[in-house]
Amino acid sequence: MLSQTIITAKKFIQAHTDLPPNSMVRNWKNLTLGEWKVFIACQINMSQHIKPTVESEWYTNPPQYCPRFQTMFPRDHFPVILTFFHVLKSGNVCVPGELGYDPCTEFQPFIENANDVFGHLYAPHQQLSVILLCAL
Repeated sequence: MLSQTIITAKKFIQAHTDLPPNSMVRNWKNLTLGEWKVFIACQINMSQHIKPTVESEWYTNPPQYCPRFQTMFPRDHFPVILTFFHVLKSGNVCVPGELGYDPCTEFQPFIENANDVFGHLYAPHQQLSVILLCAL
């Protein structure tokens, strides 16, 4: 995923040499593995508490203040990574309107890998009942 995201960003930037001076894409820099892990952690964390926009994660107003995102990423860097977030090689994906298009294709390998890893890390014990599992 990291390498595909970097490749996607580089291709886009090379193909768009006429970007406006204030384009957020100009903030792109290659990511390290550590930054990538923080990006994925931020994505998972954001899914736990929904805010109206990605930018609102960086608000500094007291009722909405969330310091952890400000310490992990500058506000303008996260959306740039999100713009180029890529899991598969582009040639392997059908575009919208094309026969066989599936919007989940881009991130399905990530979901399958996460399910596999989580399945190895957590297995319900025998004493759990079906009723308890349904209540969770």
